[in-house]
Amino acid sequence: MQFRDYAAVLRQYWLIVALTAIAAVASAIFFARAQTPVYRSSVRLEVTGRIDNGHVLAIEKTLRQTAARVATTAVAEGVEAR
Repeated sequence: MQFRDYAAVLRQYWLIVALTAIAAVASAIFFARAQTPVYRSSVRLEVTGRIDNGHVLAIEKTLRQTAARVATTAVAEGVEAR
């Protein structure tokens, strides 16, 4: 087949190709707007200052507890309300 053959087919069926493209775009827009938005956030907990081995152990325990609390539903609802 040569380029002329492809051009002839496109000239004959251009309306079908155009309508298919328009239908695809319209359905993509419809489905994109129908999706429920999903939001994601992240938090970085840092401790600064003079830290020795005893502080490190206490901080690790405290940060684990704080990180677990931040991940609860109540905190997420508070963030959503803001």
